[in-house]
Amino acid sequence: MVAKTKIGPFRATWVLRHRWEPGAKDGVLSSNYEGHKLRTTLRLGIWAKRSKVVGATKRGKTTSETAKNTFSKNNMVYNYMIGLELIVCRVWVDFTFRPTLGRKSILINL
Repeated sequence: MVAKTKIGPFRATWVLRHRWEPGAKDGVLSSNYEGHKLRTTLRLGIWAKRSKVVGATKRGKTTSETAKNTFSKNNMVYNYMIGLELIVCRVWVDFTFRPTLGRKSILINL
């Protein structure tokens, strides 16, 4: 089950995976790899992960200008994941937001 939430620049994706999902019995090569992994390994714990991802698309006049603006260093945001693993299911939330929460920031190079 996946649910998405968006409040202004804050976006969250809630995910619940469990051992009895359809296709989980088919094996490692099935399209439901996460369900298979839950069936074969028993885990209990809390975890957190942070990574950098590309932010929202920044439009330009041409396609190459759009790609250049979107994949620049100034358009990187952090993606945070917090999860809970219970023996029969795995729950996590994945959220991103702009560090300035939509306000203009001033960069000062010293």
